Amino acid sequence: MKRNIIEHFKNMDTLLAIVILLVVSLFIVQSLEFNYPSNVFPLTLEALIALFALIILLKPRKIKITSEDENQDTPNWFKIGGMFFGSVIYLIIMPLVGFYITSFIFISFTAWIIGKNYSIKALGISSAVSLMVILLIFAIFYIFVQVPTPSGILL
Repeated sequence: MKRNIIEHFKNMDTLLAIVILLVVSLFIVQSLEFNYPSNVFPLTLEALIALFALIILLKPRKIKITSEDENQDTPNWFKIGGMFFGSVIYLIIMPLVGFYITSFIFISFTAWIIGKNYSIKALGISSAVSLMVILLIFAIFYIFVQVPTPSGILL
């Protein structure tokens, strides 16, 4: 039975899409508690993430087995667990700390954990990209659209 499940999820795209959809559903449940206009930003992002996950899940794939795939018997539970628990922690501390700081840490962590290189340099690159993403989100929603993001103690 266990071997059948592993074979079913041999294609990591399918497993990743399912995990993303589960995590996004947690985010959507929390976002429904926000009042308008504060709920516009998170619901927009969550809808886009869910859409992309559905595209990944439903796209037809040709499975090509490479030497790396042959050596990988099971999914990388470290990455899957890190994404899941990181998302849960993000949901818990965002109302306390604030959207921008929490999102910066969350994006840095998830980009680093899903990569193949766990060095300090890779964490620095993930943090730099995360900072650019947060600045872009700030510019779009705070400056241009003037929609508030969830606030906390720090920001």
